[in-house]
Amino acid sequence: MRSPVVVSTIGEGQVNQVGTNPSSSVSSEALQRQKRLGRFTQAALSFGTLTVLVNPLVLRLFLRLDPDAWIYLLTLDAVFLGLFALSVFYLRTERDGFRRAFRIVLLIAPFLLVGTELFLAPWRLRNVDSWRAVSIEGVYEPHPLLGWRPIPNGRGRHVSEGNFDATYDIDELGRKAIPASFSDGPTLHVFGDSYTFGHGADNEDTALNVLARGFAKDRGFNVANYAVMGYGLEQMVTRLKIHNDRIRPGDYVIFLPTSFDLLRNMIHKQFLCQFPVRQNTPVGELVMRVNGNWTATDLRQACDDIENLFLQSNFLVGLAYRSIRNPMLHDALIDNADAIFQEAESIATEAGATFVLVFLAAPWECEKRRLDFDFTDLRSDYRSMLEHCPSFSLRFPTDSHWSPEGLRWVAGFLEEQLDSVLRADKQLE
Repeated sequence: MRSPVVVSTIGEGQVNQVGTNPSSSVSSEALQRQKRLGRFTQAALSFGTLTVLVNPLVLRLFLRLDPDAWIYLLTLDAVFLGLFALSVFYLRTERDGFRRAFRIVLLIAPFLLVGTELFLAPWRLRNVDSWRAVSIEGVYEPHPLLGWRPIPNGRGRHVSEGNFDATYDIDELGRKAIPASFSDGPTLHVFGDSYTFGHGADNEDTALNVLARGFAKDRGFNVANYAVMGYGLEQMVTRLKIHNDRIRPGDYVIFLPTSFDLLRNMIHKQFLCQFPVRQNTPVGELVMRVNGNWTATDLRQACDDIENLFLQSNFLVGLAYRSIRNPMLHDALIDNADAIFQEAESIATEAGATFVLVFLAAPWECEKRRLDFDFTDLRSDYRSMLEHCPSFSLRFPTDSHWSPEGLRWVAGFLEEQLDSVLRADKQLE
């Protein structure tokens, strides 16, 4: 008896999947689901932790936060909180809408933070002095070459709440006044920035006044303080040119810059471009070296560009931009400084005076034992305070300038350096 014939047909377009596991597609989807849930679990933990730790209530325990920092941190926290919430919502519901919303927030977050930071930069400059209860009145006037200078024969007041309440007496040449000890003796003509000027100190308490009453008087020298708060190297040498007729044979022209004075120019721009925006800062044109040539510069025009917003930004974008930009400018800044020091030395030599260059160190540089700007590539001869910094703090409680105790220590340091210079000069005679 013949067996029945069984006919099997495969229709057109059909595939005979002999040996295929019907559960493989399900396993693949489950694996993808596990990976998504794992990623969002990590996101929820990360953004939740950042929300707890990176916020003004926590950071103010370690940092001094101005209102712009509060706004920036709150914006950052809003982004973190939004991403945390969307991560949790997706983990609970697994709805694609929350996943898409998470991606959109993640995409726009950098633009939101950059925009917030750039908006806050000029707002901070306009208001930072009032935030920190700092006021300065009757001290400065605009100047067509220097930008600003102390008002000749003026008397101004400088107040920083919790730090100092100082009165500045200015002489007829716009210098912080130091009584002359000798009518016809040689003079130490000293140029510098706010540290040499005596930021926050009455006239009699500045390092140069202490120097004048002791060391200089004992050796028959007068001392003249040409330093001005906020000045860079170019303003120092321009002030030297203006008062060149005061220099006599046997005098000393002494530059006492800090490392960051090498940045106060139109190569670096950041510091100088703060002045057109800061309240109560009268600014005229100033003469600066641009591409190696002395050029009258209007700060309001020179600083009116998008780059200045990045230079003045105080948070992540600004720090990142400057960390990339600043090393690229290092060699140009060194060359600019060397040219200025050589010019100052030439002016002093032509007048029969001796040029001395001593770099001072700001209190935070002493504390870190590291300079803000590395000037060790300079070709000019100089002395440096950094290697001599004391173990105690030189600063006011919340102001970065030298306290009265710090100023007295600096006066002693200057005595040692100048004594060494005078002894070396006597050996050469």
